Amino acid sequence: MEDLTLRFSFTVDVGFDKSFKILGSFIKILKNIAFEFKGVSFYFLYEDGMLYVVASGENKEVLDFANALSTRLPFCSSITFKEVVAFSLINTENYEKMELKERYHNVYDVLELTEILKSEDFKGLEKFVDIKEDSKSFEEIAAKLKNKESVYLKVNDLGYEISLSPISEFVMFADLRAASSYLRLDEKTKNALPSFERPFISVKVKEIFKEMFITDKQEFLFASLPKDIYLNCLLKFLESSEMDYVFIKSLDSKEAEDITFDLSYETLSFLEPHFNSFTLSNRNFMLSHKKLFVPRDINLLVKPKRALFQFDKKADTLFLIGADGEFHKEIDFSFSFSPLELLDSMRSKKVGAKIATKFFEENPTIESNPDMKTTITSTNLVDFFNVVSFLLGFEEHLSTNFTLMKLAHECIRDKGPKIDIKTKKTHECPNAIDYTRVLRGLMTFKVAGIDNSLLSHGMIYSICEFMGEQLAGLVKDDAIKEVFLCGDMLLEDTFLNGMLEQIPSNLKILLP
Repeated sequence: MEDLTLRFSFTVDVGFDKSFKILGSFIKILKNIAFEFKGVSFYFLYEDGMLYVVASGENKEVLDFANALSTRLPFCSSITFKEVVAFSLINTENYEKMELKERYHNVYDVLELTEILKSEDFKGLEKFVDIKEDSKSFEEIAAKLKNKESVYLKVNDLGYEISLSPISEFVMFADLRAASSYLRLDEKTKNALPSFERPFISVKVKEIFKEMFITDKQEFLFASLPKDIYLNCLLKFLESSEMDYVFIKSLDSKEAEDITFDLSYETLSFLEPHFNSFTLSNRNFMLSHKKLFVPRDINLLVKPKRALFQFDKKADTLFLIGADGEFHKEIDFSFSFSPLELLDSMRSKKVGAKIATKFFEENPTIESNPDMKTTITSTNLVDFFNVVSFLLGFEEHLSTNFTLMKLAHECIRDKGPKIDIKTKKTHECPNAIDYTRVLRGLMTFKVAGIDNSLLSHGMIYSICEFMGEQLAGLVKDDAIKEVFLCGDMLLEDTFLNGMLEQIPSNLKILLP
């Protein structure tokens, strides 16, 4: 029989791994899979953020192992499969030979754990953990939660507070059915929630349940399913008591002193000391909310044929192009005006005056508001959005609430009206945003009776369309090859998906 040697390569995010200890668990699962292939020799090597696994043996058995990895290894945002390469001869001198006399116990691969966690029968979980002796604890926990009390519990040395009230932005549902009852979930989110890591994903709540989940202090809501067998047991028990979800918060060492219930047990756990949360894009990759989205030194990213677009709620909005060892400003987003001055600029044109007259006939109190004379000086598009939110009546006062983005999230349609965004030539810059034109477009649709959420969605999507057109021009005229996107607006899926859709397909996208 012909022999085959394959080397599997995985990239490892060491920072993530140090925080959540995923790598060791990942290797144990990998070794358990390898243990089943007695006729194959295995070698492991971890160096420079890469994990290498060499499998050498009879052709069919090595290929069967490769197939097992594809179906049974966990999805990990910290560990990503890179490639598999066939070798006729490979030097394994620096590799560690795997010698396992028995499987690791209480270690479950994707297929095994998925079957366990999707069990609809609470009693059926007893073969994996000893629930009987803790059934009284479950009853006490359920009683406290129904009494609107918080419960402090420990699972495998990690402390958590759970409650039916929104004590945090993290909520854990009993199962996908329960999550679908309360949340607006698209197919990509429905597929991601039950994945092996059970990530906390940024989600939108159905309007009828919004008051149950969202508070004024929360910018996002993150949903997950139980990623631990015992938590799954607890949530199944609570579900039988008509509690489909709990809000959950990790505890620091001092808070952990208040722990009442210890639900620890012996198994490989993928619980995290601190929750990592993600925004999921239409291209099925996830952006972590814990990453640094504004570069400390933009010039470190300078590269010929590269553009940079930074859109952040607190930092300057930038659209730059790399050349001559530094970035050059491609568009000027700066402005300095009060809402009244912006309005007067619009009214100075015949068409703008007609639209404004009709708008203020329907909204007579806005123009007399004292905030109309407050001057805003900024280079951030978010500040402009706050100005127009006030002018259009989304807010009673000029604020920093970014109401326009919140309204855009409420939109249930794919697209809103297209707002005409153009640049104009000024003394300072040949390409400055024409903010007067943008206001005129928004007010035109407002007068036409377009819903606030649909209009807001249209504004966000129009920014994406505008930037897509600018990048297409750079590809054509300046042979730009790639674009680096950064800023915490990437965490807003309305903006993220709009940008990914509008960026030219022949342009490489770089993300933090």
